[in-house]
Amino acid sequence: MSHCSKCRSPRQTIQYLSPIFTATIAIFVLKESVRPTQWFFYAIAFSGVLLIEQFDSRIELKYLIFGIISAFCSGVAYNLVRSLRGKEHPLTVVLHFQLIGAIVGAISLFFVWEMPTGWDWLFLFLIGVFSQLGQVFLTDALQRERIAGVAIVNYTGLVYALAIGWIVFGETHGLMVLAGMVLVVFGVLLSVVYGRRQSRLDEIEATAG
Repeated sequence: MSHCSKCRSPRQTIQYLSPIFTATIAIFVLKESVRPTQWFFYAIAFSGVLLIEQFDSRIELKYLIFGIISAFCSGVAYNLVRSLRGKEHPLTVVLHFQLIGAIVGAISLFFVWEMPTGWDWLFLFLIGVFSQLGQVFLTDALQRERIAGVAIVNYTGLVYALAIGWIVFGETHGLMVLAGMVLVVFGVLLSVVYGRRQSRLDEIEATAG
C-alpha cells in the first residue's frame, strides 16, 4: 500500500492548530507566558505538519470553520485540564471526560450505529485501551508541566501514525513527508530541551532570590 498524502483530509491539518490555540489561550487564561523562542519551535513543528499533510486550499469554507472550531475547543479543554492542577487527581479528570464522551457518543449511536463483526471487536477494544492510556498520560502531563511545553508534543502523534502505517501496513512515504517528519521531531525536541533548560534556570533564580 503506498502513501498518498493528497488523500488526507485538510481538516486534519487544521486540527493540528490545536497546540497553537492551546498555548495562545494559556497566555490569557492561565497567565503562562510563551517566549518567542518557543513560538519558533512551534513554527518548525507545524511547518513539518504542512509538508506531511500538504494542505489543500480548495477546502470548503464550512469545513474550514468546523476544523478551526474543533482545534479551538481542544485548546480550551487542555487549558481547563491544566487549571485543575492541584485540585483534582488526573484520573478524576479523565473519568469525567470519558463520562461526557460516553453520553454524547451513546446519543449519536441512534443515528450511525453499525454492528461490529469479527476482528472489529478487538480493534475497538484496543482503540479504547490506547485512547484511555493516552488521555491519562496527557492529563498528568498537563497538570505537571507548563502547557506550552506539553501541547507541542501532540505533533509527534502524526509521526507515530506514519511510522506505524509503514511498519504494520507497509505504507511508503515520499521525501517531502520524511522531511516533514524530521521537522516535527526537530521542533518538538528543541522545545523539550529548551523547556528543561528554562526550568533549571527558573529554579536557580528562585533559590537565589
